[in-house]
Amino acid sequence: MIWLVWRRQRAALLTVAGLVAVVAVVLAAGRIAFLAHMRAHGVDQTCFEVLSEACRHDAVAALGVDQPSGYGMFWGLGHFALLALPLVVGLLAGVEVFHREIDERTYVLALTQGVTPTRWWATNLLVTGVPVAVLPVLLGVVAEWAYAPFDLITYSFSPLETPIFEISGIVPAAYALLAFTLAAGTGLVAGGRLTAVIVAVVGYGVLMFVLATIARPDYLPAETVRQSIDPTRPDGGLTDVAGTWQIERRWVDDQGVPRVATGCGQADEYLRCMHDAGVTGYEVRTQPNSRYWAFQLIETAILVALSAVALASTNPRVAARWRDRRITAPRRATGPTSMNSP
Repeated sequence: MIWLVWRRQRAALLTVAGLVAVVAVVLAAGRIAFLAHMRAHGVDQTCFEVLSEACRHDAVAALGVDQPSGYGMFWGLGHFALLALPLVVGLLAGVEVFHREIDERTYVLALTQGVTPTRWWATNLLVTGVPVAVLPVLLGVVAEWAYAPFDLITYSFSPLETPIFEISGIVPAAYALLAFTLAAGTGLVAGGRLTAVIVAVVGYGVLMFVLATIARPDYLPAETVRQSIDPTRPDGGLTDVAGTWQIERRWVDDQGVPRVATGCGQADEYLRCMHDAGVTGYEVRTQPNSRYWAFQLIETAILVALSAVALASTNPRVAARWRDRRITAPRRATGPTSMNSP
């Protein structure tokens, strides 16, 4: 049964593997070119191993020497592509996993060999779904390695932020699994390739947006860092909260009540005007970067749970209630099989 499923799905799986391999090669080539560019402009090799402000200054200066270098585009478009890659992988493997077999009625061959509908369903999902989940994780490891030198320049984000969070760790596998189950489930229950693609794309995009902007900031209780304003200093004595994902910022008074000072422009006396209006502090809600793996596990659990719901809807017994075509084993003939039988 496993070999039969592989024969049916190998074109889609090999396409997925080829796509992942091409992206991995592009990422590796980008890293090699970036390092060569930095070395050519005098950035010390040790700067790629231990970050420092001196190294960051030299790297930013080096990047500006040879314009246009294209490395900003490589970082931005590369991360955008990696965000969409689990969706593409899930669609390539999931749209046809059930839809084609039902339309061509090739599943009848398996069911006439004593294979139950549930076993046929589960084998298709496992043989096709495991590579779909594993390949994005492997690519995420390559992406993390490829983009590591970019920490030298201004592209510094918390690992909890989009797009870094979604393309690293184990979360890419969960997103790919979600896209796969949505596409496969829709193809079985509703029928139609276009319907499967629409459901998977919309579900994937909406869920990624909701998790990144609404749910993730509150996976664990946020920590609040309060800084006092010094109106005599140009920067007000305010500093970035290092090692954190800064979720929300607000001005507060002595009691910690949010305040909005009106009538204070952006002139040199802005902070003094704010202070005179009763604003004495600046609060920042943060999530420490040390919670990275906890957040990875939480988001993965959410996505896996939703994928399980999508899988449950593709079970032949459930799908039969939603679709006219029932996936059942053909009945075996009983009684005389020979025309000469009495």
